[in-house]
Amino acid sequence: MEKINTNTINITEHGTNTLHWPDLVPYTESSFGGDWVNDIHDMHTKFGVRDKVETFEQESMRKFLEFRLNFLREELEETEKAAYEGDEVDCEEVVDGLIDLCVVAIGTLHAFGVDAHLAWNEVHKANMSKEVGIKEGRPNPLGLQIYVNQKDGKHQIIMVIMVIYQG
Repeated sequence: MEKINTNTINITEHGTNTLHWPDLVPYTESSFGGDWVNDIHDMHTKFGVRDKVETFEQESMRKFLEFRLNFLREELEETEKAAYEGDEVDCEEVVDGLIDLCVVAIGTLHAFGVDAHLAWNEVHKANMSKEVGIKEGRPNPLGLQIYVNQKDGKHQIIMVIMVIYQG
């Protein structure tokens, strides 16, 4: 009997090489224990990120933001490569890539002095105020329920983040 590689899913042979993603990193009661924002703070303290960023003038801040956005694109491209290249999805690399995206995104907020917990809460509150519907211009080939803004929610979220950043 052939051993199945549990780190990949063969996407050309539907059903013959099935892997459930949670098998890679099972969801447990302790899954709620970590504080990602605090972990990022620890990492940035270790590497002196916040100390350095606090010395930046406006032009350097703009370049730093560009660097971080490019970093996010790079991580997304690596994740897409793991998901789409070849006949198999490298599940372990996709999970790693998605976590790397979170680390870079939360790290960017932290580096700019944004209270990520407060920003998260405000964005979550705005998302929870949305209703199920169809968002024009967003393809939905699987027919999944998606949400749409009741009002100009995106504008509200941007304003909240600006207040948090300036605060």
